[in-house]
Amino acid sequence: MYDTCTFHPRRKHIDNHYSQIYDFIKSTHKTRNDSVKIKKQGNLRDFVQYITTWSGYRSYMTTKQEELSELHGKNNVTDTMIADVDILAKFVKKIQAEWKIEDFELQSIPLDIIFDCFVILSERPLPDSVE
Repeated sequence: MYDTCTFHPRRKHIDNHYSQIYDFIKSTHKTRNDSVKIKKQGNLRDFVQYITTWSGYRSYMTTKQEELSELHGKNNVTDTMIADVDILAKFVKKIQAEWKIEDFELQSIPLDIIFDCFVILSERPLPDSVE
């Protein structure tokens, strides 16, 4: 699903853990740690709500709704049409089918969510030239 989202090109910096930006830091005392993990307990509904905050998901859905409006007219786009292009709804249905939980409420499905993170620490970068 992530690959289908429409993220801004600058998102690549996050996806590559700011490695290009790290290389530009002019400091003799810099470090990075790519092994940081944030663990959160929640449920499937929490995770779905989190994904709805992704700019890439929102951009994708906006584009799809605009395409539907162009094809059918803005006033003729139905909730069913929108649901048919909703990659998150498809993702949830796939999970429900694979986990055999189609009859359960999303908030009743517990999840342990682990976010891979990174940390960059540096002293104040050195100036380009000292006068």
